[in-house]
Amino acid sequence: YLSPTTLDVWYSVGASSSESEAMQYIADDFKREFPTVKFELRGIPEEHYADEISEAAKKNKLPDLFESTDLDSNVLENALDLGKLLETEQARGCMFLDSYSDYYIDTKRLPLAIEVPVAYVITSGNTAVSYDSRYFKDVSDFGVDEAKIALDERCKDLIVSNFGEKQYAQSSAFMDNSANTSAVLLSSTVILNEFRNTLMGYEKKCVYPDSDSISCDFTYEWSIGATSKKDMEAAERFLSWMLGNPYQSALMMTKCNDGQIPINETSFKEKIKSNYLSPISEIYERFTFDKNKETEVK
Repeated sequence: YLSPTTLDVWYSVGASSSESEAMQYIADDFKREFPTVKFELRGIPEEHYADEISEAAKKNKLPDLFESTDLDSNVLENALDLGKLLETEQARGCMFLDSYSDYYIDTKRLPLAIEVPVAYVITSGNTAVSYDSRYFKDVSDFGVDEAKIALDERCKDLIVSNFGEKQYAQSSAFMDNSANTSAVLLSSTVILNEFRNTLMGYEKKCVYPDSDSISCDFTYEWSIGATSKKDMEAAERFLSWMLGNPYQSALMMTKCNDGQIPINETSFKEKIKSNYLSPISEIYERFTFDKNKETEVK
């Protein structure tokens, strides 16, 4: 039983994303189990999201439940501690959360997904690289000048933690569909759809790092800003259920199929069966999450 309430839920929406459909689906499903809880869902374009949340935090009016991926830690100053959610039945059905305390400096964010470092490689055309393996040990394996390998600036820390600080080209040198000058982009699985949809007319592939320890990031993080007891209880229950297989499948597979990889074990193993993600099945036991999240102290 949950007390009657209406939860204000904010989340970031990217271009061409179907996340709003997925969020509506899981909210409706939750209401069938807990009919006393209603939702005000607000999808905010990703380019405006951080500013909107920051403004709400300044006014001490954070939404009851909100996506907090990559938000500055000061925004979460008054957010709820989520430590007890790590002990729920849904959390116990997830992978990688045993590294939670090694990654986060506090317990005010709960990740629903991970992102994995990957090299996107063009294998046809003027700038093509001939590369057959699904894995690579070092960027030198691609046989091109490191300065010709592009870096996705959005995940620079992830790339540097795996391959070191080097002089890379900008991502535009790779992602320009008609005039790219680089055949390799170091990035993460999060941009998988962008990679597939932008670079049209090329043969291309995903190549994964193969080492004893592969540094990955938690992503698709959520936090709770609710202040009343009934809102806190409802937000906690809903967020813990978002870790379950039905919700993770809807959020990252059936309703919103993107490059985020769910941490629910059942959803995770189903997601990585896809062609682009299948190499992960051979390496995921070597994933590490041990950075104590540099972004939270910047």
